[in-house]
Amino acid sequence: DDWDIEISENIPEPTKEKKITTEAIRFHVNRMIESARMNGKSSITIVARDIHNSLNLKRSYPMVCNAMRQCMKKGDVVIHSTESGYSSTLEIKYYT
Repeated sequence: DDWDIEISENIPEPTKEKKITTEAIRFHVNRMIESARMNGKSSITIVARDIHNSLNLKRSYPMVCNAMRQCMKKGDVVIHSTESGYSSTLEIKYYT
């Protein structure tokens, strides 16, 4: 009979939102730094809010701020921070 169809075969499984890792955020930051270098810039200033928004994160500022700090090399400078250190306004200047 043509009506004997397994309906479950036609329904995709629900997609789960993947959790982002600090490593993935570091990769993103390092890609931005490398892109600035490739474009001839001597530095790039990155704000935590911009990373957070570009990766479509929700309530992940501590992870973003940690990743940004982990990407710092000798000579890089924290332009702006807050008392907690985990704000959307954390701003770091990275030299390429």
